[in-house]
Amino acid sequence: MSHPSPGSADQRHFFRKDERLRSKIAFEYLFEHGSSFRIGVLKFFYVFDLPNKYINSPLSVAFSAPKRRYRHAVTRNYFKRRMREAFRLNKSNLKEELNKNGRNLVILMVFSGGSNTQYAQIEKSIVRALDRLSQKLSNDL
Repeated sequence: MSHPSPGSADQRHFFRKDERLRSKIAFEYLFEHGSSFRIGVLKFFYVFDLPNKYINSPLSVAFSAPKRRYRHAVTRNYFKRRMREAFRLNKSNLKEELNKNGRNLVILMVFSGGSNTQYAQIEKSIVRALDRLSQKLSNDL
């Protein structure tokens, strides 16, 4: 069985380890210099052009579900998995644009919906947010 070539129509989607935001300094920079907006059941914190010494990829992301609102770890992990999957499947356009412009972006996604929130709602919020960030990237140039 042959693998699809990069950039082909049946492009494989990955969420690589270097795309995960883990650096404490990067989080501090995000909260100090970043902006935020809310779409649907998610709140997004983001900052463009973080110094490269804090991150390993042009697009770095973290996912969160607050313990105060979702007491059980099972529930928090469930929503974080849904956010990761929706992001993994829809990030390609934004990542290409960042690579093309030589910029980077850090995003923190915080889930704030109810415990009966469906995957479709999460995915719709992420798609709209990624489009908004892509437009903001285009407008900044």
